[in-house]
Amino acid sequence: MRTVAVFILLAALPTQAVNLVSRSAGLEIPLKEAGHTELEIGDINGDGHLDIVSVGDHGSPFINSDEHGIMVWLGDGGDTWPVVQTGEFGYGGCAIGDLNNDGFMDLAWGIHHDYASSGIGDKLMGAALGDGTGSGWTQWDDGLASGGEDWGMFATDLADFDLDGYLDIVCESFGADNGVRVYANHGTGTWSQEWLIDGWNSNYTVETGDFNADGLMDFVCTRWGTQVYFNQGGFNFNLNQAGIPGLNYISVDCGDFNNDGMDDIVCSLGSDSGVRVYSYNTGTDQWEDNSTGLPAGGVYVDCVQFGFIDDDDNLDLVLYDDPSGTVYLGDGAGAWTPDATWTMPGSGDASAMRVDGDVDHDGREDIAIQGEMVEGMWERNQLRLYSPWQEPAVLSTRLITPDGGEFMYSGSIREVRWLTAVPSIQGQALIDIDLSTAGPSGPWIGIAQDIPDNGTYQWTVPPGESSDCRLRITAHTATESAEAVSADDFTIMYQLGMEEQQQAPFPPLVLRIFPNPSSGIPDIRVTGLDREPALLLVFDISGRLLMDRELNPEEQNPYQLANDGAPLPSGVYLVTVNQGNRAASSRLVLLAE
Repeated sequence: MRTVAVFILLAALPTQAVNLVSRSAGLEIPLKEAGHTELEIGDINGDGHLDIVSVGDHGSPFINSDEHGIMVWLGDGGDTWPVVQTGEFGYGGCAIGDLNNDGFMDLAWGIHHDYASSGIGDKLMGAALGDGTGSGWTQWDDGLASGGEDWGMFATDLADFDLDGYLDIVCESFGADNGVRVYANHGTGTWSQEWLIDGWNSNYTVETGDFNADGLMDFVCTRWGTQVYFNQGGFNFNLNQAGIPGLNYISVDCGDFNNDGMDDIVCSLGSDSGVRVYSYNTGTDQWEDNSTGLPAGGVYVDCVQFGFIDDDDNLDLVLYDDPSGTVYLGDGAGAWTPDATWTMPGSGDASAMRVDGDVDHDGREDIAIQGEMVEGMWERNQLRLYSPWQEPAVLSTRLITPDGGEFMYSGSIREVRWLTAVPSIQGQALIDIDLSTAGPSGPWIGIAQDIPDNGTYQWTVPPGESSDCRLRITAHTATESAEAVSADDFTIMYQLGMEEQQQAPFPPLVLRIFPNPSSGIPDIRVTGLDREPALLLVFDISGRLLMDRELNPEEQNPYQLANDGAPLPSGVYLVTVNQGNRAASSRLVLLAE
């Protein structure tokens, strides 16, 4: 009888769906201090492996720490993270994206003090262009922090608010006085402040998303009492948070948990009030609570994040209330079930957390978190990376966004996101992205080919008009391929006043380089060319033009990429094809023979 009773009890215990593995070797360098920061995850050097980026905590630059400037922990798809540091500034927040549309990841930031006497970091808000290495940065910030900011800029995010094809900056201060500011990117290294809400206190996170699927990017911040702003166009933002308590938000994030094409919000409400998830109802113009199973108490400073942590198609939540974190698995309908947990070294006071990509290519997003540990007379931040690791048995991929219900304007920038599980024996995968404007059966037209499997692609939405759009992601290795298609239709529409777009073909030119990387003379194949002459341009990572060649579209594709018959030296290049007002670009990596 006793044995049977024990068996029944064990059988009734819930099975944990996620097991977290630490992949943190090297993240202890440089020596950190304490206080808040902001972490970003992205492929800074274009090698297909995700990197971690920060501009440091309270100890940057060189205050009881070894931190300084732009810090990039370079990922290798596994467990090690060598760090590269550039500049002598810091303490603040940052965001990554391609600011000048050259194919390389760039960085924007807000910082507490403008300690640098010149160069990057000499303003409270800044931006720098990357060169595809993680160590080379060029100042690109004329006009930033020109609106009266006097200290403490911090949380930063990027979005194409005005639909002009360039990422703009939203930056929130911490503490009092400087509020939230939006700067327009003019694509030339110059910026102008277009919107602000000044004064009052703020905390440490700001995030962008399209909350009502109108094609205009909105944002949610942690300015006390006034957090959710809807974009009305022309850099006009209206407060719209009916149904959400106007409390002192501590932390926020955005994601589409119910798969309707509209971004939702998760927020820690402060005052020991726990965590809530809200979705916007366009019919009632109200935000609705979808928080079944979430904690009603706790503070969760800087540490609430959406992420795809298990293998289903529903967003999950990662919450951290020092010194412990918990994964809550979502069901897509507003119910959340606690699952895996982890504990940081004590005291564990939160500094930053980010769940924004798959470091180890197992098809699940990973958790980067930083918190304070008591070390002698100091409290020093410790950076960790936790993976919900599961060894892939076969190659698979899933499309995260756009996945149905989204609305986009031609010419604007949107993000394509996916997750790919790659068996280690197959090496790295490459990704093709194709667009259909006639539903899931196609026909399919190429958007990008053979790009790194880093989970994100910055997409300039092509000219056209259709409410039956789908994207297809194809992952391929040397031995296998796998594909995923948007679960439902999304919409692309022309912008008003852009009549010239309606004469342009849909979709644009597509440039493919094979092999890439290459140790010889690679081939170029261009699709979408009409009968007019086209120009092939090759630039080095500094932007210097190395080669220009006129292409005759009536010649046989592919074209050989060589300079007077000889291969270019090893290095990283940007290859562009221009025809009329259309262009296509691709990054090329040449290896030494």
